[in-house]
Amino acid sequence: MRSVWEITINNEKYKMNFDSYTSIYNVHDTREEEILLNIHEFFQPRKSKENEVLIYDSLNDISLNNKTYQSFYWDNNTLFEEFKLASSSTMNKALQRNLSEDIDVGMYLNTINSLLDESIGNIQESTPIKVEHVDFKKLLKMIYFDLNESDQFKGYFEKLKLVLPMLVEEVKKSAKSTPLIILNHPESYLSPKEQKMFKEVLNQLDVTIIVLTESIYFLSDSLEGLNHYSRMRLVLDRNFIEDLYWSAPMEFDEDSINQSLLNIIKLYISKFEVSPVITNYKLSDIILFEPVDIYVCLRYLKHCNYDFEIDFDYSKIPKPLKEYIYHL
Repeated sequence: MRSVWEITINNEKYKMNFDSYTSIYNVHDTREEEILLNIHEFFQPRKSKENEVLIYDSLNDISLNNKTYQSFYWDNNTLFEEFKLASSSTMNKALQRNLSEDIDVGMYLNTINSLLDESIGNIQESTPIKVEHVDFKKLLKMIYFDLNESDQFKGYFEKLKLVLPMLVEEVKKSAKSTPLIILNHPESYLSPKEQKMFKEVLNQLDVTIIVLTESIYFLSDSLEGLNHYSRMRLVLDRNFIEDLYWSAPMEFDEDSINQSLLNIIKLYISKFEVSPVITNYKLSDIILFEPVDIYVCLRYLKHCNYDFEIDFDYSKIPKPLKEYIYHL
């Protein structure tokens, strides 16, 4: 599944790391949402942006077309409509299909309509009335999720945890190609604890997901699915990661460097844009003790062109790393 997409939108090029679970951290100087909306439009079975948008998998040397995936774009407004079983919602369409395919429901509707005809037959001679028969669409207007009246579903998270897996199962059945779910800021209306629990729900869904988020809890658990942009440039790319290893001032092994980079981003990415103070001996914005973490963090912030301050106890830092810091 792992790949690197090169996305061209109206002759502007962007890169994106892509995996079965892909996260994009939302920063203020990049139009990540615009990129995702174009990807969503591109992967539609009928209305596609193939003339305006091109997507090339540079890692696997494949050009994607609009039938590679079928995209579903969900934000909080979309999900609220799903909770209400709105007429345009995925769950409404699923229920309509399920009802129409159920022979027993069709028989029951015929019985109901016959009873309605009989019930007004006695007064039709004196009163010119008719009754509309109940069909699947009319029946759907009488159906609703019991989410607001039950103590079990009082909170937004409880509703989300119930409905989202149902939505995913439906799109897996109905999609014309492999479904691609794009979630826009799933952290909205969720507490930090609920965000962590909801990420576990997402991890259990057997579907390809792209998440746009400002929450560390929804970041990918692998570098292959992690995206961080600065001034419209993907700064977390393979070239940087490889150079991070080869340019290290000490003999750090590749796995420890990659794990360090992943940990630092997932812990501290929200601090990067606020000129953080980095230290190894007291409370501060970013606190690092291991030499590999200090090297990786400084190198990454420098690579991203972020401002930062350092306040180290140099007696706890190996000499090669100390010299590297002096020459930053």
